Amino acid sequence: MKYKLIKKARKKEWKKHYVDFIQLKDRITRIQSSNKQVRKEFDRKFFKELKKNINKVNKFCIREERKLLKDTTTPIKVSQVEVLVQKHNQTGRFRKEAYRIELKEFFLDIQNLRGFIQINFLIFKDLLGKHKNKTRLKSAYGWVKKIAKQPFYSSTNTTKMIINTVIIYSQLYCKGNRKIALQELEEYAKENNVHPMELVDKKKKNDYITGVQEIWQMASNTIDQKEREEKQNYMEQKSKELEKKQLKKKSKKRHHKKKKRKPNH
Repeated sequence: MKYKLIKKARKKEWKKHYVDFIQLKDRITRIQSSNKQVRKEFDRKFFKELKKNINKVNKFCIREERKLLKDTTTPIKVSQVEVLVQKHNQTGRFRKEAYRIELKEFFLDIQNLRGFIQINFLIFKDLLGKHKNKTRLKSAYGWVKKIAKQPFYSSTNTTKMIINTVIIYSQLYCKGNRKIALQELEEYAKENNVHPMELVDKKKKNDYITGVQEIWQMASNTIDQKEREEKQNYMEQKSKELEKKQLKKKSKKRHHKKKKRKPNH
């Protein structure tokens, strides 16, 4: 992975929160060039520094997630959709368009955080690959899996926020069509952001997980699944209602027949 591409894709405002690639790469070079006696000490320092960087990324991601979850201007709870649609229909055209932009900006903020997560994960993976290949030490084995389990990478909050934003946007602006809503939000995000795929060399791109692309696919799949579940629930509800009506009709017929059969006194 070329560091120039990483620097290009990074968000300038968040510069100090990214993994310190240069420092960690320098430590790998020291391990490689040192003799056997001091190699273990340099290796210990490398992993100590690596843990510091993991904690730094974790803290930043948790903080940014909380900011997004506490955002009062953009509701992200699907339970609020019906009330929101009613209020939205009563507002003026200017307010409707302003809120459309708010939702797009909110989606962009989530995408930026996903990009930050992905860039750091790629840096960690690349550094551990360099450590393994250049030092020939076994100390890096299993570390990629450890990093994948870290809160910054394993959290599902950004996924939920994307799904809920798409659902709300679809109800307000796309007549409930979630696929069109997702496409519109994706286009806005791509126009205003660097796609993490630019980080990845053509030769290596199949080896890396592309975070934003993956999360959009996940969101799309989850949305499709939700639509199927909603349709299934609707059909089941209608089927139950029909059964109840049929049972009522049958009971009425039986009652009517019993009345007819009663003898006259």
